[in-house]
Amino acid sequence: MRVLVAEDDFWVAMLIESVVLAGGHDAVAVRSYGEAKEAVLADPPDMAIVDLRLVDGLTGPALARALV
Repeated sequence: MRVLVAEDDFWVAMLIESVVLAGGHDAVAVRSYGEAKEAVLADPPDMAIVDLRLVDGLTGPALARALV
């Protein structure tokens, strides 16, 4: 499974990514809405773990709606 991790805090992103990888899945970590959108367009993930408030001001739920 390919998992998109949208988290702007480096250490939190690293923790989530390590858990995803330990579970045997592929992880793609991004920091902003723009990066998430590019990653989804390039290779859509099977699942996304999204921060509630991203560095570029958008909320996680807004990103989730945009990705659907």
